[in-house]
Amino acid sequence: MVHLSMDKMTWRQRIKRTTVDWLKLTVLLVDEVAILVAILLIMHYAGVRIPASITVTVSIILAIVIFLVHLAVIPLFHKKPVTGKESMVGMKAKVTQALEPAGMVAILGEHWRAESVDGDIEADVVVQITETEGLTLKVKRLS
Repeated sequence: MVHLSMDKMTWRQRIKRTTVDWLKLTVLLVDEVAILVAILLIMHYAGVRIPASITVTVSIILAIVIFLVHLAVIPLFHKKPVTGKESMVGMKAKVTQALEPAGMVAILGEHWRAESVDGDIEADVVVQITETEGLTLKVKRLS
Protein backbone atom coordinates (compact mmCIF):
# COMPACT_ATOMS: atom_id res chain seq x y z
CA MET A 1 0.00 0.00 0.00
CA VAL A 2 1.33 3.43 -0.91
CA HIS A 3 1.43 5.79 2.06
CA LEU A 4 0.19 9.23 1.08
CA SER A 5 -0.61 12.15 3.31
CA MET A 6 -4.33 12.75 3.71
CA ASP A 7 -4.23 16.04 1.77
CA LYS A 8 -2.79 14.31 -1.34
CA MET A 9 -5.37 11.51 -1.41
CA THR A 10 -8.53 11.24 -3.47
CA TRP A 11 -11.78 10.63 -1.62
CA ARG A 12 -11.74 6.97 -2.69
CA GLN A 13 -8.23 6.52 -1.28
CA ARG A 14 -9.34 8.17 1.96
CA ILE A 15 -12.36 5.87 2.26
CA LYS A 16 -10.21 2.80 1.55
CA ARG A 17 -7.57 3.90 4.05
CA THR A 18 -10.19 4.64 6.70
CA THR A 19 -11.88 1.27 6.11
CA VAL A 20 -8.57 -0.58 6.38
CA ASP A 21 -7.73 1.34 9.56
CA TRP A 22 -11.05 0.40 11.17
CA LEU A 23 -10.62 -3.24 10.16
CA LYS A 24 -7.16 -3.27 11.79
CA LEU A 25 -8.64 -1.65 14.88
CA THR A 26 -11.42 -4.26 15.00
CA VAL A 27 -8.90 -7.09 14.79
CA LEU A 28 -6.89 -5.50 17.61
CA LEU A 29 -10.02 -5.25 19.78
CA VAL A 30 -11.07 -8.89 19.33
CA ASP A 31 -8.56 -10.28 21.82
CA GLU A 32 -9.59 -7.79 24.53
CA VAL A 33 -13.25 -8.71 24.06
CA ALA A 34 -12.38 -12.42 24.20
CA ILE A 35 -10.44 -11.93 27.44
CA LEU A 36 -13.30 -9.97 29.00
CA VAL A 37 -15.83 -12.65 28.03
CA ALA A 38 -13.53 -15.39 29.36
CA ILE A 39 -13.16 -13.59 32.70
CA LEU A 40 -16.92 -13.16 33.02
CA LEU A 41 -17.54 -16.84 32.18
CA ILE A 42 -14.91 -18.04 34.66
CA MET A 43 -16.41 -15.86 37.38
CA HIS A 44 -19.90 -17.15 36.55
CA TYR A 45 -18.88 -20.82 36.73
CA ALA A 46 -16.82 -20.20 39.88
CA GLY A 47 -19.96 -19.04 41.60
CA VAL A 48 -19.03 -15.37 41.82
CA ARG A 49 -22.24 -13.43 41.45
CA ILE A 50 -21.98 -9.83 40.32
CA PRO A 51 -25.12 -7.81 39.71
CA ALA A 52 -25.85 -7.39 36.01
CA SER A 53 -25.89 -3.59 36.30
CA ILE A 54 -22.32 -3.55 37.64
CA THR A 55 -21.14 -6.05 35.02
CA VAL A 56 -22.65 -4.01 32.19
CA THR A 57 -21.35 -0.69 33.56
CA VAL A 58 -17.79 -1.97 34.07
CA SER A 59 -17.85 -3.69 30.66
CA ILE A 60 -18.95 -0.49 28.92
CA ILE A 61 -16.31 1.60 30.71
CA LEU A 62 -13.59 -0.93 29.88
CA ALA A 63 -14.76 -1.12 26.28
CA ILE A 64 -14.61 2.67 25.92
CA VAL A 65 -11.14 2.90 27.48
CA ILE A 66 -9.78 0.05 25.35
CA PHE A 67 -11.38 1.56 22.24
CA LEU A 68 -9.85 4.99 22.90
CA VAL A 69 -6.40 3.49 23.49
CA HIS A 70 -6.62 1.56 20.23
CA LEU A 71 -7.95 4.64 18.44
CA ALA A 72 -4.78 6.46 19.47
CA VAL A 73 -2.82 3.71 17.71
CA ILE A 74 -4.33 4.37 14.25
CA PRO A 75 -1.87 7.16 13.34
CA LEU A 76 0.98 4.73 14.00
CA PHE A 77 -0.31 2.52 11.16
CA HIS A 78 0.91 5.17 8.71
CA LYS A 79 4.13 6.25 10.36
CA LYS A 80 7.16 5.16 8.38
CA PRO A 81 9.59 3.36 10.68
CA VAL A 82 12.94 5.11 10.92
CA THR A 83 16.03 3.46 12.32
CA GLY A 84 19.76 4.02 12.20
CA LYS A 85 21.47 7.33 11.72
CA GLU A 86 18.55 8.69 9.66
CA SER A 87 16.43 8.63 12.82
CA MET A 88 18.65 11.33 14.32
CA VAL A 89 17.56 13.99 11.81
CA GLY A 90 15.69 16.67 13.76
CA MET A 91 17.15 15.66 17.12
CA LYS A 92 19.25 17.93 19.33
CA ALA A 93 22.91 17.29 20.10
CA LYS A 94 25.56 19.01 22.21
CA VAL A 95 28.79 20.18 20.62
CA THR A 96 31.72 18.53 22.42
CA GLN A 97 34.49 19.74 20.10
CA ALA A 98 34.06 23.10 18.36
CA LEU A 99 32.68 22.88 14.84
CA GLU A 100 35.09 24.87 12.65
CA PRO A 101 33.18 23.78 10.50
CA ALA A 102 33.87 20.11 11.49
CA GLY A 103 34.05 18.77 15.02
CA MET A 104 32.24 16.40 17.37
CA VAL A 105 28.78 16.30 18.91
CA ALA A 106 27.24 14.09 21.57
CA ILE A 107 23.82 12.57 20.97
CA LEU A 108 22.14 9.73 22.85
CA GLY A 109 25.37 9.08 24.75
CA GLU A 110 27.44 8.67 21.58
CA HIS A 111 30.00 10.97 19.99
CA TRP A 112 29.57 11.68 16.29
CA ARG A 113 31.61 13.60 13.75
CA ALA A 114 29.64 16.66 12.72
CA GLU A 115 29.84 19.58 10.34
CA SER A 116 28.13 22.90 10.82
CA VAL A 117 25.94 24.13 7.98
CA ASP A 118 25.87 27.69 9.33
CA GLY A 119 29.41 28.67 10.31
CA ASP A 120 31.62 27.90 13.27
CA ILE A 121 29.96 26.74 16.48
CA GLU A 122 31.78 26.67 19.82
CA ALA A 123 31.74 23.76 22.29
CA ASP A 124 28.84 23.22 24.75
CA VAL A 125 26.27 24.68 22.33
CA VAL A 126 23.11 22.71 21.59
CA VAL A 127 22.56 22.13 17.87
CA GLN A 128 19.97 20.43 15.71
CA ILE A 129 20.81 17.66 13.25
CA THR A 130 19.62 18.56 9.75
CA GLU A 131 20.88 15.58 7.74
CA THR A 132 23.36 12.72 7.65
CA GLU A 133 26.10 12.22 5.11
CA GLY A 134 27.90 8.93 5.54
CA LEU A 135 28.94 8.85 9.19
CA THR A 136 28.96 12.65 9.49
CA LEU A 137 26.05 14.62 10.89
CA LYS A 138 25.18 18.01 9.41
CA VAL A 139 24.07 20.37 12.18
CA LYS A 140 22.83 23.93 12.66
CA ARG A 141 22.40 26.23 15.61
CA LEU A 142 19.03 26.10 17.28
CA SER A 143 16.91 29.12 16.36
